[in-house]
Amino acid sequence: MINDWKKYESVNKRLEHRLTITKSGYIGFPNKFYEDNRVDNYKYIAIYYSPSESAVGIRFSNDEQEKGVIKIHHYKDSKGGWVSAKNFFKTNGIDFQSFAGRYEWNKENPEGIGELFVLKLKLKEVASEAAG
Repeated sequence: MINDWKKYESVNKRLEHRLTITKSGYIGFPNKFYEDNRVDNYKYIAIYYSPSESAVGIRFSNDEQEKGVIKIHHYKDSKGGWVSAKNFFKTNGIDFQSFAGRYEWNKENPEGIGELFVLKLKLKEVASEAAG
């Protein structure tokens, strides 16, 4: 007899682990990423940009006194959250509409910064007007 049955209860949950940059300049933390990385334990993010690597780095924080942190908006009914990063993108000359999409991430630990979730920006592929 099998004794290790686990009921599936993740109905209507986004099981996406990739982070999202939206056309409106938001960065989304979908359910799987949110749960796996315990984002519910944090109130803010600090966000970094590497122009040479065309990469965005996100560090989670609870220090409201830290200069430049952005508040995380946590969804009430489901796991997940988002931040408004429009000013960050504009300040760094990044056209967020051109880079909107889902991003794989990796963790890095730069000295003096701490644990960063790093996204390598990529332009959205646009269908060629010449294509018939």
